[in-house]
This record gives sequence, C-alpha cells and structure tokens, in this order.
Amino acid sequence: MAAVLEENNFPVDIIDASASDLEWEDLEIQLKKSHPDIITITELTPTIEKALETAKFSKKVCPNALIILGGYHPTFNYQETLNNDFVNIVIRGEREYTILDLVENIENDGDLNQVKGIAFDNVVTPEKELITDLDSLPYPARHLLPMDKYKLLNMDTKISILITSRGCLQCSVLFVPLLFYAWV
Repeated sequence: MAAVLEENNFPVDIIDASASDLEWEDLEIQLKKSHPDIITITELTPTIEKALETAKFSKKVCPNALIILGGYHPTFNYQETLNNDFVNIVIRGEREYTILDLVENIENDGDLNQVKGIAFDNVVTPEKELITDLDSLPYPARHLLPMDKYKLLNMDTKISILITSRGCLQCSVLFVPLLFYAWV
C-alpha cells in the first residue's frame, strides 16, 4: 500500500511497533509528531484484539484521523469491525489500489460510495476487481521499515519477506499488525 501511494506522490510512513519494540508512549509521540490524516492497520484474525486496541489508541491520539482496518479479518468480518466507534472504514479484499482510490477520493472531497472494496457506516460498496497482474505492483516500500530489526533467529542475518502470490499462505508469514499512515 505504501509503495502504491508513494508511486502516486502521496507521503506515507510505516510504524512497525513490534519490530521496533515501541511502547504506547512511543507510538503516541510518533503519531503526535506526524499528525497523519489517515491511519491504516493491517489485521489478521490471531491479532484482531491488538489491532483494535491500536486503532482505539490511535483514534484517541489523533481524533481527526480516519482509522482504516484492512486484512483478512476485517475483510470477512467488516460489520463486526465497524461496530467499534473508533474504526471509520474497512478495506475489503486487496488493499494496494483500494487505498489509492480511497486517498484520492478523500483528497478530492469525493463520495466514498464510489470507492469499490470498502465498508463504512451502513454502506458496503461493490467489491473491487482483483489485481490480475501482481507483477504490476511496485516493490514494497522497505525504506520505510526498520529493516535492521528483521533478523533470522536472532542472528545477524537480515531477512525480508516478499509475498509472490495471494491466499492463505500470507497467514503463515505475517504475525503482527503494522500501522501505516498517510497525509492528504
């Protein structure tokens, strides 16, 4: 998502609080310093409680920011996710170009009903078409991540994951929600 937004000239940042061993106070300092307009949180079912806690905390620190959840759990449980008053929008399905459509829509004061693949309030827009050519996606914006923190078995060997397909394989390699934010 960050790479697609950067490619389209939207400033973004990523906080991997887990890899950086951030405490809530550290996250608060970073959020207050950056004043993001949009905060997205990637979510899987095993970490839904932590993601919701992060979303609630983020909304408290940045009350005017849109809080957006995406990932497997929110995709299939968007109504349950939206029952939390601190979650504004859920991205359902693939997020790379949905987030771009959403950010462009928000920047242009558009109608959210026109953005495919989202749910908000009592609205569920039609599904967005799947990306047919995954090779067309830009490489991940790794320069926004604390790459020095990603190690294999606590060795000096640095690692990075590049998911080359779609499906449940992703569940086995992504464990912790990432906080992603943008300015519009």
